[in-house]
Amino acid sequence: MTLPRRGLYALLDATSAPHADFADLAAAALTGGAVMLQWRDKRAAPGHDDARAVRAATRAAGVPLIVNDDVELAAAIDADGVHLGQQDAPLDRARARLGSRAIIGQTCHADLTAARRAEDAGADYVSFGRFFASRTKPG
Repeated sequence: MTLPRRGLYALLDATSAPHADFADLAAAALTGGAVMLQWRDKRAAPGHDDARAVRAATRAAGVPLIVNDDVELAAAIDADGVHLGQQDAPLDRARARLGSRAIIGQTCHADLTAARRAEDAGADYVSFGRFFASRTKPG
C-alpha cells in the first residue's frame, strides 16, 4: 500500500481509551474520512487482539495501518508500516523486517537535521512536534 498524499492521518491511542472498542473507533475514523490510521499502544501488556481488530477494519476499507514504535507487532498483524520514535529500532532494521513496500515514518521532534537523516535513511514521511500536552511524553 502506498502513502496517501493528502488527508487525515488518525491516531488510535489505547492508553487514552483503555476500555474502548477499537474496531468501532477505527470504523468511526474511517467513516469520518481518515486516509491512514496509526495504532499506538503504550500499555504494559499491549493488546494485540485490539491491534488485529483495527487492522481488519483498515484492510476492509483499503486504508493503510501504521503501528507506532513496534516493528514486531507491525509484522505480526501485517500492518502497512511502522512509525518510529528516536529511541525505537533503526529505520534500516525496520525496513529489513517489514520489506521495501512498508510505509515507515520517523519522529523528528523539532529537529530538521533529524528529518534529513530520516529522509536519507529511506523514511517515507517524518513528523514534527506535538500540539497538546502529553501524559506519556511530558518533556
